[in-house]
Amino acid sequence: MSIKNKLEFESLFNFRTVVSGKLYRSADIDKASPRDVNRLKSLGIKTIIDLRWMRSRDDHAPMLLDNECQLVEVNVQSRNHRPPVLQFTAKGQEVNNHGRHYFVNVLNRQYYKEVLQKMPWYRIIYIVLSIIVSLCIDVVRRSGHKHLKEAVRTGVLGLGSKQDQGRLQWYKDMVDFSSGPIFAALKLASDPQNQPAVICCEFGKDRTGIIVALLLAMLGRSKEDIIEDCAKSEINLKQMFPEDAWFCTKPMLHLLDYINQNAFTVLPVADVTDIVAQELKIWLCGLLPSVHRFHQGWSGQHEEQPAVNTRHYRCGQTNDG
Repeated sequence: MSIKNKLEFESLFNFRTVVSGKLYRSADIDKASPRDVNRLKSLGIKTIIDLRWMRSRDDHAPMLLDNECQLVEVNVQSRNHRPPVLQFTAKGQEVNNHGRHYFVNVLNRQYYKEVLQKMPWYRIIYIVLSIIVSLCIDVVRRSGHKHLKEAVRTGVLGLGSKQDQGRLQWYKDMVDFSSGPIFAALKLASDPQNQPAVICCEFGKDRTGIIVALLLAMLGRSKEDIIEDCAKSEINLKQMFPEDAWFCTKPMLHLLDYINQNAFTVLPVADVTDIVAQELKIWLCGLLPSVHRFHQGWSGQHEEQPAVNTRHYRCGQTNDG
């Protein structure tokens, strides 16, 4: 089944439909122009699920949607053999409407800790020195975090010359070491109260690609459909940045095989039987009507969405948690 998702935006170059009327994906949503903000409103977008660290936003971006959505930082507390607890903290000025811009940092402190722990000591020293030098260059040239991001990209994430190999390892590290944030993003995206929603990151290709691939797989889409959707990111980005190489299709294909071979490594659940696995699949896909029954089964009670103007709130707590 072909995924039809052609939408026209002037500033959101990697925006497209994932599930019509329910879920969309995009590159950096902060760069939306006034025309694109109105286009998003026409789609009825209620929720933005941003997979970046909130402090890594581009200060030069318009951020027009900050006037439409309450900014909410999501903190994930992992728990052994149980779904993690999600803590929500409202940031910035209070916005008197129902829109929310959630920040679920997939590349969080725990991720970097796990990645660095598996590296040899001399590699860590090299990375630290590269980061220090990059910080100094950014300060002198007033280039924001341009050189720092490049140092992290090539040093920690391993996205150097061997693009396919390095990106595949990065993808594997994300599903292995960022299961909590991935779980949070899936939960937010699958909740009918949050839909229509848009998932985004810097380029809408890697972090967004993994979340979307998992959602499509849970919806029963074939591997061919998932890769077809992934390939559109390469096409879109090559059109916008022809001088850069963009690789994600082959690594994503291998990542799907990796997840299939290591069932449920991406999900913080242990001892999953076939029946429970099916229930989990349906629960995570809030695109289906029966989601609320499984939602209640996980949380012990029906969870209402916290009020937008609450400065600090929490959900996902089980009765024994």
